[in-house]
Amino acid sequence: MGAILRCAAGVAPALALVLGSGVFARAQDLHNALPDALTIEASLVRAPYPRLAGYVTNGSFYTLQNVRLHVAVLDAAGTTIGEADGWVFGNLFAGGRTYFVIAIPRVGASYRVTVTSWDIGSRGN
Repeated sequence: MGAILRCAAGVAPALALVLGSGVFARAQDLHNALPDALTIEASLVRAPYPRLAGYVTNGSFYTLQNVRLHVAVLDAAGTTIGEADGWVFGNLFAGGRTYFVIAIPRVGASYRVTVTSWDIGSRGN
C-alpha cells in the first residue's frame, strides 16, 4: 500500500437555477457548504491492478446518497496523466464514513480525489 492521501473534498460546478424560492435558496446554501464537511482518505493498492481504496468521512448533519468521486492521476509535475470515476458504497451517514475503491488507469506520482456529486437523504442518522 502507498501513502495515505488526505484532502478536502471539492465539488464540480453545479447548474444554477433561479426559481425565486427561499426554500430553494436554503437548499443551494446547504449544497454549497457540504464540500467543506467532507474529507477523503485514500491509499494506492497496486496488486492485482492499480486502484485507490479509502474512505469518505461526512462531518455534516445530513445523510448523503449517491456520492460520486473523481480521481485525477498526476505525474511529478502535477499534470493529469489519467482519470477515473467511481462512487462510495452505500449511504454516507451524518458523522460517519463510507468505503470506496476506484480502479485507475495507471500509477502516478500523486492523486487528486474529489467528490463530484451527491444527493441529500435526510438530516441526522
